[in-house]
Amino acid sequence: RLPIVTTNVNGIGEMLTADDAWLVPPGDRFQLAAALRSALVAFQAGDRTRPARARAAIERRYAATTALPRHAALARAVLDP
Repeated sequence: RLPIVTTNVNGIGEMLTADDAWLVPPGDRFQLAAALRSALVAFQAGDRTRPARARAAIERRYAATTALPRHAALARAVLDP
C-alpha cells in the first residue's frame, strides 16, 4: 500500500504499468530522483491511487487462486504432451 518507484527491468514492466508505479529506465539517476520526488509528493498529499492500482493488479494476476491453476495446467501440459 506504499508507492512503488522502480527501474523498468527484469519483467517489472510486465507486472506493473506506469499507472501502477513510477517506472524509470535503468541507469537514469535524474529520472529516478524525479520519480522519487513525485511519489513522495503524491504520498504526502494522500494520493494512494497508484499503490491501490498496483495492489489490485498484482492480486488479480498473481493471487494463488489465479496462479496455481495456471502453473498446474502448465505442468500437466509439459508432462503429457
